[in-house]
Amino acid sequence: MAKNGQSSKLSNIIKAFDPSKLKLTNYDDLIYKEFKQHFKNISIERLNEQDFKSEISKAKWRPFCNYYKGKIDEFNFGTLLRIDCNKDYSKENTILVTRIQFYAVEIARNRQELNKLHLNKEPQDQDDSQER
Repeated sequence: MAKNGQSSKLSNIIKAFDPSKLKLTNYDDLIYKEFKQHFKNISIERLNEQDFKSEISKAKWRPFCNYYKGKIDEFNFGTLLRIDCNKDYSKENTILVTRIQFYAVEIARNRQELNKLHLNKEPQDQDDSQER
């Protein structure tokens, strides 16, 4: 499966380095704090697509995302996010979200050590991770 740049990089990084110590942006602490405050009911271990795609959810996410305009490059670009953090990227295990939503969820997963199970796994082939 072709992954986009952000997801491909993170997938390989969390297999090589302790994810709980990763810094994805200069704003990780703020993103994590705000995400936990505003989206505390989202289960980050296994995401529900409606928490991102329903009209109510979109309205709730909009101010959070827009806050990072000018802070996070391409904050609103589409990025693939794993639904179940215990599994790798696949067509069935991804949803398309904005880059800042990707960061919010993956920073939370890293801080809560949910990505640690991927440490020391073999990285996927480069052919599977090229951007299209």
